Amino acid sequence: MKKNGYLRRFLALFLALVMIMADSSVTTFAATVGRVRKQKAVQKFEPGESVSYTEILGNAVYFGIVANTVNKQAHMDSNFATKVLNGASGNVTTGAYTENGAVYLVASVPNGGVLEMDGKSNILWCPEENRNNFKVKGTIETYPKETLDAYVDSMINHVSQKSTTIGNRNGYIVDNLANSKTIDIENCEAGTYYFDMSNYAQYGIDDLKIKKKSNQVVVLNYPTSNKVTLKRFELVNDGVSVSSATSNQTVDKLCRSIIFNMPQATEIDFASATAGLFIAPKATVTGLGGTSSGWIVVNSFTNNGGEWHCVYGELPKPENVEKPAQESFSVSKTVDGSTPTVDQKFVFRLEQIGDVPNGTTPISAKTVENNGAKVDFGTIKYNKEGTYYYRITETGKAATTSGEYTLDSQSYVVKIVVTANVTSSGNITTTEYNKVTTYYKGDTVNACTEENKVTGTTGITFNNETIEQKGNLKIVKAAGAGTNLVGKTFYFKISDENGNVVKNSNNSDVWSITFSANVENAINIENLEPGKYRVSETDANGNGVTTGEAFPYVVTGGGLVTVEGNKTANVVVTNTKYEAAGSLVLTAEKKLEGKQLEEGKYSFVLKDSKGTELQTKQNGADGSVSFDAIEYTLA
Repeated sequence: MKKNGYLRRFLALFLALVMIMADSSVTTFAATVGRVRKQKAVQKFEPGESVSYTEILGNAVYFGIVANTVNKQAHMDSNFATKVLNGASGNVTTGAYTENGAVYLVASVPNGGVLEMDGKSNILWCPEENRNNFKVKGTIETYPKETLDAYVDSMINHVSQKSTTIGNRNGYIVDNLANSKTIDIENCEAGTYYFDMSNYAQYGIDDLKIKKKSNQVVVLNYPTSNKVTLKRFELVNDGVSVSSATSNQTVDKLCRSIIFNMPQATEIDFASATAGLFIAPKATVTGLGGTSSGWIVVNSFTNNGGEWHCVYGELPKPENVEKPAQESFSVSKTVDGSTPTVDQKFVFRLEQIGDVPNGTTPISAKTVENNGAKVDFGTIKYNKEGTYYYRITETGKAATTSGEYTLDSQSYVVKIVVTANVTSSGNITTTEYNKVTTYYKGDTVNACTEENKVTGTTGITFNNETIEQKGNLKIVKAAGAGTNLVGKTFYFKISDENGNVVKNSNNSDVWSITFSANVENAINIENLEPGKYRVSETDANGNGVTTGEAFPYVVTGGGLVTVEGNKTANVVVTNTKYEAAGSLVLTAEKKLEGKQLEEGKYSFVLKDSKGTELQTKQNGADGSVSFDAIEYTLA
């Protein structure tokens, strides 16, 4: 059927015309090269590349349903594996048609509830936190949610790859031309036969009939269909007819050998009860129009309107289960012994060193920044025994981190010894990997000695010390009102809060500035340690000044000033001309010759420089004249 295409098209057309003329009954199948119609004859089909249900399903063969999400809305005689279970109520049953108990896998039950798992003795795998969501006839084994999610992912990924592979294989085209369609390969040789259902995605109930032998597998490919509607069909296997609506072990062989492959489907509608092996990893099952049976691998499964039955008579329990060990590394960060602020980010590096255990691949080096006190390198899983070594170092501050720090230069080596513990429960063998983690100071495998072991803690801490930023001090000399300082030199002494004097570039205790007109008169002192400083005005020898004739100024400003890192503190020292306050008592004496002086006989007037009369006084009996005290300031 796959050679001499042009000749076969011609023959097909020729035979079709002859048969139409001879009889109106037709067979509605065509090879990929053209439609073939025969009168009361059976088309000869050829098998393609062999495939089996176990090859397609892999570990999914152990579960009637495998889906990322299972929305249970009705009873089911089937086990399932799912990341998310909604509708945890009522019961599900195993063993009704398989004679065996089974394993259930549920990674989460977000909406709560309690689901009973009855029938034969079962094993449930679920996280510890979901144990109370189930009532199990059998045992419950708890695993981390991440482990169970990964198990479901591995099954769906395996089936998805197989779905794509077999979906790309050439098949005979099933053409939707008549009310009755029969795939008849019972007179063909053993093998796997592929049929393209692209034109037949909406067949009617009981329209489809498949006649085959037990040593033949039928793959019904829907390679491009986004929505597929599935309905009841009839299977004649070795001459024995069975309806796909049969929901007991009678359809076990049907389910193993009739494969519905829908690699691109996003929606599947079971319009009536049916059976088979259904693979559509991207699809959502919107409902069941009756009780359906077999295996199904989809993205989301909802059984509203009907049950799902697992009818696999050889259903075993998975024999090999791995529980990897996990290491997240206990690394913390402090700055000056305290939790870093949100702005204090530093960079850390994790790299695997030394020889790696057989069968493993070294991880790629990883760099991360701390989040507060936490340094998170993620989780590494181990499913091989052996000794693993890693080096952890701090490499610097993040680009967004300001300020200066003394980095923790200590490197650490992490030694992880992984061992396996194998146990059996019924037909299940569980390999649980355990690990012992030890931290050492150093940067090579050889550092893993008792002397270098980090003790007294569950992990390691990198501590950075803040380098205080130096600050600056600016002393501005200012002239007070009515004061002329131009050309005069002034002196200052600066000391820290411990009394230590800040020396100038000449190693002198005294800083000086000569006052100039029309400029800012300032002394700038740089690179001071943050803290409090006292600014004092002195004489040239560093002695404190006192307002008086020698230093005719009143000084304001100065005193204590705070210097902060990476900032300039400003202090203004103002000198204002000193005006001394005082008083003056003027006296006079009146003499009179040749005559006796009488008290109060004469008046005397005191005037200021402008001639304004200030006081008038009379003489005393002795001739003395006394004016009241005069207040004044001496400039």
